[in-house]
Amino acid sequence: MSGFPQKFYHAVFWPIRILMGFAHPIVHVRGLENIPDGPAVICCNHSSFSDAIWVIVCSHQKRIFRTMAKKELFSHRVLGWFITKLGAFPVDREANDIHAVKTALGVLREGDKRRYDSFLLREEPYIGICAAGHRFAGRRVSPEELLSETLLLREPGSGTRSILERELMQVSYNTAAFSRTICISSFPVIRALTAANCGISFLYEAVVRGSPEIGSFTCPPLTGRHELNVVFLQHTGAGSLAREFVAPVMEQFP
Repeated sequence: MSGFPQKFYHAVFWPIRILMGFAHPIVHVRGLENIPDGPAVICCNHSSFSDAIWVIVCSHQKRIFRTMAKKELFSHRVLGWFITKLGAFPVDREANDIHAVKTALGVLREGDKRRYDSFLLREEPYIGICAAGHRFAGRRVSPEELLSETLLLREPGSGTRSILERELMQVSYNTAAFSRTICISSFPVIRALTAANCGISFLYEAVVRGSPEIGSFTCPPLTGRHELNVVFLQHTGAGSLAREFVAPVMEQFP
């Protein structure tokens, strides 16, 4: 996890565990097998200050816990410094603290990424597509010109949709700004609807390459070149298998 020193976290784990052991020499732990290997949210009863500490010290040391703690704790100079070094982050319990929720979601996403490795397959142009006879075909288009169009979108979470949503934010728009959006999970259906002039979309060029009935356009910063990466679980043989599997593809795109 980036953002706090993991060495410090591991260095103080056992001293804290020993101190907690003096307070309660006999502790019975059940249910560790129910904690998944990947990122997870652990919720515990919170009747005393030590509850969260017990959850952490009774779990495996190799697991790194990030604790959501009330913001008042961070107002104490020494305690605030210490728990921040341990990866804690504040939450305002008196308000709808969206920032704390976003921080927690970011921690979960980052923890999940640490389980994986990747390698670059190739860079691929990310383009706008439209019917071959559409007014956008072959042009450079401004984001404002797009908004009167029907947008054909992939399903939430798909790579091509995530790129579009991210780049739209750079120009202070989102997909709701379009006159109409249609969510479609199938590339062939998107190609067919685009060719029939039912809307525009944003895809990797490879998806429509060799389709004369489909035109393309550019719209910086929404369009450009993006990396295509192969992602696999660490500490498995999946990496070598993936490289062997995609080798013929990589030879076609030096």
